[in-house]
Amino acid sequence: MQERERNRIIAKEYEVIIDRTEFSAVGVGRSERGVHRVPNAFPGEKVVARGAKKKQGVAYGTLQRVLETPYSGQRLCKHFRLCGGCISQHLSLEEQRKLKELEVLQLYHDKEMEISGYMGIFGADQKYEYRNKVDFTFGNQMKGGPLHLGFHQRGMRRNVIDTSECLLIHPDLRKIRDVVVEFASEKELPFYDIYSHEGLLRFLLLRRTEFTGEIHIVLIVSSQGGVDASELERRFQQLELVGTIKGFIVGKKDTIGNFVGYEDVLFLSGKNYVEEELCGLRFRIYPESFFQTNSAGAQILFSKVLDLMDSGDVLWDLYCGAGTIGQIASKKFRKVVGIELVEEAIVAARQSAIDNQIENCEYFVGDVKDAIEAELPAPDLVVINPPRSGLHPKVTKILLNIAPPKMLYISCNPKTQVRDMETLKEKYKIEKSFMVDLYPNTGHVETCVLLSKLDVYRHIEVKIDMDELI
Repeated sequence: MQERERNRIIAKEYEVIIDRTEFSAVGVGRSERGVHRVPNAFPGEKVVARGAKKKQGVAYGTLQRVLETPYSGQRLCKHFRLCGGCISQHLSLEEQRKLKELEVLQLYHDKEMEISGYMGIFGADQKYEYRNKVDFTFGNQMKGGPLHLGFHQRGMRRNVIDTSECLLIHPDLRKIRDVVVEFASEKELPFYDIYSHEGLLRFLLLRRTEFTGEIHIVLIVSSQGGVDASELERRFQQLELVGTIKGFIVGKKDTIGNFVGYEDVLFLSGKNYVEEELCGLRFRIYPESFFQTNSAGAQILFSKVLDLMDSGDVLWDLYCGAGTIGQIASKKFRKVVGIELVEEAIVAARQSAIDNQIENCEYFVGDVKDAIEAELPAPDLVVINPPRSGLHPKVTKILLNIAPPKMLYISCNPKTQVRDMETLKEKYKIEKSFMVDLYPNTGHVETCVLLSKLDVYRHIEVKIDMDELI
C-alpha cells in the first residue's frame, strides 16, 4: 500500500530546478522529494514535470512547462516544444554544444574510460535550415480534425501537427510542402490512418542538397485511391525556388509499418536521385539511401576524419552507406572495401565511384556481421559507422580477432559507442577523439574515436578533468 501511495504521489505535477544534463538532454535536479530526471530540461531552468515512474530513488518525469530559464536564445519556431523535433532552440549554439560535450564525456567518465587526445566539439555555423532531408507524415492532431502534414506531436504517436514553418529545412522545401497540402485539401484526399489502415496519403519525403541545390520529392500513398501526379507536378513547376527540382516520385506503400518507404513506383518524372558535393567529390543519394542530413556538418566531420588517417594499403569502410567516407579517403589507400546492408546505397556508392573516377573502391551488399567473415584483404584501418544500435556483438568479436592496427569508430549514439568501447578496450585504446554537432536544437551529437591497438602503439595519456570543461 505504501509503494502504491508513493507511485500515486510521484505521478502528480511537481517543480524542480535542473542542475545538469545527462545524454541526451535529460535534465537532472532535486526537489524535496528527491532526485528527478526530466528530458528536455536544461541547467538553471525551473520546470514543472509530471512523474511517470520511480526507479532506485530517482523520479523520471515528463516536462510540462518551463517556469524560469536563464537562456536568452530566441525561440523562433512556433512549433517548438509541441513538435517532437527540436528541444533546445532557446539555447545558443555555443550553449548547446557545451552541454553535449559534457554529456558525452560524462558517459565515458562513468565507465572509468579515459578520453585521450580529445580535440573538442565542432560544427557548422547554421542553427537553422541545415537539414537536407525531411520526412513528413500525413494525419491530424485530433480525431476528426483537418488534414495535417508534418511531424508527430511530442509523446503522442497518433497526433500529427502541421509543421508548416519548420525552421530546420530550407524555404524551398516548405514551399513544396505547402503545395502538397493545398492540393490534397482541394482534392479531398484522405490521409492513411495507422490504426484503421484506411486512407490514401501516407508520407512526403523531401531532399534538398546544400551545396548543389538539387531537390527531390517522393509522395508515398497507399493503393486505396489515386493521385493526379501530373497535375501536382505542374504545381511544383510553377513554384519560385532557389534550388532545382530534379525528380518527383509517387510511391506505393501498403505494408502496415509506420516507417517511411515504398514498395512500388507509381509515377516517376525526372531522376530518382539527387547529387551532393562533399570534400570535392559528388555523391548520388537515392530516396531510401542513408546520407548525413547536415551536409555542411558532414563536410566538417569527414575532413577531420580524413586528418586522423595515415596512408595505408587497405581500408575497410563498414556500414558505408553511399560510400562517402571511403571515397573521400581513397587517395590514402591502395584499396577500399565498403560493406552496407542497403542495396540501394551500394548502387549509389558504385555509381559515385564511377562519376568521381575512383577505381580502387570495391563494394559489397550484406550484413556487416556476416560479410566480414568472407575472405577480404587484411585492413590497415577499419572505419566503423554503425546505426544507432551500435555494433552487433558478433562484429565486435570478429574485429577483436582480426585486430587491425587502427580503427575509427564514428557514432550517432554515444551510449552504444561507450558500450562497445567497454569490449574493444580489451585490445584498443583511444588515441584521438572529437565530436561534431550535426543536429543543432536536438539532443543528438556525432562522436568519433581513433583506436590504436595496445600492443602496437605506445600512447601518451591525456586525462580530461570534467571540472575543467564546466
